[in-house]
Amino acid sequence: NNQVKSEKIALNLGVYPDLEHYDIMIDNLNATPLFMNDEIKNNFKTIVKIVDKNNPKFELNGLLMENIDNKLTYVATDTRRLCYIEDNDNTHDDFEIIPNKHGLELVDFENVDYMLTSDTHLIVKEKNITHTIKLINGKYPQYRRIIPTSLNVNQVFKYDTLLNAFKECNKFTNIVQFKSEKSINFIEDETQNISGEFTDKNLNFDKKYFELAFDIKYGIEALNNKNSDIVIGVNEANLPFTINNGVLNTVIMPIIAIK
Repeated sequence: NNQVKSEKIALNLGVYPDLEHYDIMIDNLNATPLFMNDEIKNNFKTIVKIVDKNNPKFELNGLLMENIDNKLTYVATDTRRLCYIEDNDNTHDDFEIIPNKHGLELVDFENVDYMLTSDTHLIVKEKNITHTIKLINGKYPQYRRIIPTSLNVNQVFKYDTLLNAFKECNKFTNIVQFKSEKSINFIEDETQNISGEFTDKNLNFDKKYFELAFDIKYGIEALNNKNSDIVIGVNEANLPFTINNGVLNTVIMPIIAIK
């Protein structure tokens, strides 16, 4: 052991031989490097930040990476919403759960050359530094059960128009309520103490009627891609709905109490 001392404290630090550390890294290594383009990386920052932190089901305190239909899929949840990204440029043979803390560290890494995985570790090569991250040993819940397989309404909005509407409503409330009725297009925000309407003819609601209420914070964070139109998918007002920004998919539980 190496010992580090101060005036009142002495710490014994474990030392591991380089060879042992190397064996951990190469044990059952997935030899296919994983890369992130800029668009994926930008939305990865959003998905990592919603990972739960103190969930008693410890697997949910991590970011899932798994292969779905030959696409690498990143998944995270805080139990009130689910976010996932499907990366068409990468494939992966297994699944890994990255601890929340280290997922946040990945966001801050610059110039990542590639990532590799083993049964127990994620290896990230950044410039001249190799980071070894221990994965969570567990099985992620069957999250795809809450993703709608079909949608009655797929409402398309322009990014700037929708973001502006969310921000204007957020000045007065944390809850936003969509209503589309005939040719009247508006967003209504409502709590127990305040209600009002935000009207913008550029919102261009479709004629198919729907109602939906949700936490506006989730809506703003789900946009996060000014290069794409935003698609909100709805079934019933009391069922999970989706927001797709072209890269990031967010499934949100609605608020049902608003009339």
